[in-house]
Formats: sequence, structure tokens, C-alpha cells
Amino acid sequence: MSATTVFIAGLTGKFARLLAGHLLAKPNVRITGTARSPSKLPSELSSNPRVEVFQADADNVTTIRKALKGSSVAICCYLGDHNLMREGQKKLIDAAIAEGIPRYIAGDWCIDYRNIKYGEAPMKDPMKQVTEYLEEKQDQIKGVHVLNGEFMETLFSFSALYDVESNTFNHWGSGNEKLDLTTYDDAAKYTAEVALDSHANGFIEVLGDSISVQDIAATFKEIYGTEAKVQRLGSLEDLYNKLIETRKAQPHNPFAWMSLNYNLVMLNGSTSLRNVANSRFPDIQPTSVRQFFQKHRIEDLPKAAMSI
Repeated sequence: MSATTVFIAGLTGKFARLLAGHLLAKPNVRITGTARSPSKLPSELSSNPRVEVFQADADNVTTIRKALKGSSVAICCYLGDHNLMREGQKKLIDAAIAEGIPRYIAGDWCIDYRNIKYGEAPMKDPMKQVTEYLEEKQDQIKGVHVLNGEFMETLFSFSALYDVESNTFNHWGSGNEKLDLTTYDDAAKYTAEVALDSHANGFIEVLGDSISVQDIAATFKEIYGTEAKVQRLGSLEDLYNKLIETRKAQPHNPFAWMSLNYNLVMLNGSTSLRNVANSRFPDIQPTSVRQFFQKHRIEDLPKAAMSI
């Protein structure tokens, strides 16, 4: 049986490394990819004879096309500013079309941005633009989008949901709104399956857990044997007003308001996953928040995203 070649742009990133590992666990799969600094690739990938990496940034179309040759699917694992996530992906899509690659898996792995308008969550605007670009090119290449809610590791590391120093869960709204969460590794497992399924096109939703802050706190007590405080920061209307106020005061500092923005569009239901397709991948048993806690010490929760 001939090998299936999967192309990954941005091969040294944490998600790309997980994805590559799951792909290489399959027989008859080889990987080609690009990276700005191939020397950063871990030895288990750089020394693997089924992996070939090319040094190239997002603007080096000549080398990107060389790396793409013969691939059955192109996957974008870029992570960067709006220009990279928009224009960099457009160049990658055009290169894939030029090389006759049939499918393109966009750099998504996030909440469902389709039902929010431009500007409602600016960090997702490039993804909406890339989706539109792929729709324009649908006769030349099939766009694929894997949506998994928020990464579980990110929620506990960067969202201010849990403060380890005061042992407090902070929330807006009632605390009963559901959060869609998936671990990095599970999202990578699902993406590997999608990459190798030539019929997997369009939007594919996968999910590890859908759980409220109140239930997260209750699960925390069950697993760790200690009760965390649960603090309500305000209503969803208060959250919206806080977001608008912060964005107005610091429009060019997204780190000041990005967590607020994510909270709002997740808690108000506008980005919830509605057509979860886990049953399409029966061999994958995704990690729940309960299992996530079982794998992490309390003091390691704020460092979960950095330890991948």
C-alpha cells in the first residue's frame, strides 16, 4: 500500500507536534511540513524517516509549494497575528491549489465563529475571512474546519477562570452556562482522523466536555477533596459592558480584553457547538474535565497550556 502524505505548515508548534505524533502512529503515513526554524523540531520527529521538513516562513511560496508536492491534504498550524492568520493562510491555500492538493484544513481548532459578526470577537475575524476565501475557491480545493470549543488547557491557564492562590473559580452570568472544552491532544487526535478521511470536508465539530463553572467547581471538590470558592463577577450584561469599556480604553492591547471577549461569546451561546460529530470517530474517547483534573495537580492547572 502506498503511503499517504500529509503536509503541515508550522510544524514546530505545540499543536502541530501533537498532530504529527498521532499521524505517525498510523501505518503508511508520511509527513512533509514547513517551519521557520526546523532545528526546534523535537528529535522524535526530526529523526523520523517518514518526516521531511523544509525551512520556510509563510511568504516563501516557492519552498511551500515544494513541500506540498504529492500531499493528499494540507493542514495549517500557523499561530500568530491577524496578518499571518489571514494573508499567510491565503498564500498557503493558493500554493495548495497550484500543487493540486484536494483538501485544506484551516487553522481553526476553536469555538464556532460562524454565528458571530465581524468585530464581535476580533480574534476570530481572520478565520471568518479564510472561510470565505475557501468558499470562493471551493471548485479548486475543499475547505475543512475542525471546531472543538476552547482548549481545556487554555481555560485553566489564561482565562482567569481559576485563581490557584485564592482557590477561587470566577465566573460571569449564572454559573450554569455551558462551556465547550477539548484538550489539545484530543483535538489533535480528531484532526489526524479527519486528515486521513478524504470524505471529511466542511465544518466538523468535536468535543471533550460541555460543562458549567458550577459543575467544574463541584468536580474539582470531588477529585481534589477540597472545596474551591465560586465567585460571581457579574451578569452577562455586566460582562458586555466591561468588555466594551476595556476595548475602548485599550483598543490596541487585545490581551487586556481578549479573555473578556472569549467569556462573552462562549457564555451567551453564540459560539456553542451544535452538531458535535464525536460518534464519527468511535476509537477516540475524549478527555472530560473530571479526567483532566485527575491528570493534573491543583498547582499545575495554571501551567497546563505551557506544559504541552
